[in-house]
Amino acid sequence: MDGGANCQQYAYSLLRHFGFELPNFRSSDLWDDTAHTAVSKDPKPLDLVLVNDEPESFGAHVGLSLGQGLVLHLSKRIGFPAIETLEQMQNRDEYRFLIGFKTVLVRQEQR
Repeated sequence: MDGGANCQQYAYSLLRHFGFELPNFRSSDLWDDTAHTAVSKDPKPLDLVLVNDEPESFGAHVGLSLGQGLVLHLSKRIGFPAIETLEQMQNRDEYRFLIGFKTVLVRQEQR
C-alpha cells in the first residue's frame, strides 16, 4: 500500500493477499457492484462490511468480517488496523448505520 492507505485500500489489499480479485471500487460503487460481489445477509469471514454515519453507501467505511461479529478495519480514530465487534463500531456516530455485507465472488486462478 505505497503512498498511504485508506479503509478500502486496506481491505482490498488483504482480500488480494488471500487470492480474491476486486477492482478499486469506491464504497458506493462497491455497494452497487454485482459482477465481482454479492450482498450477503449473514457475513462470513472475509466478507466486506460497510458502515457509515448516514444510511447511504457513498463515503461508507469498509472493513472485513472475521466472523463471530468481529470486523478488521483501518481505523483513523484508533490510528492503525483494529479488530472490533460490529456492535462496538456502531456505537460510534461515524459508523452507526450498517449499509451491509458483500461477498467477493471472483478469485484469482490457481497457478
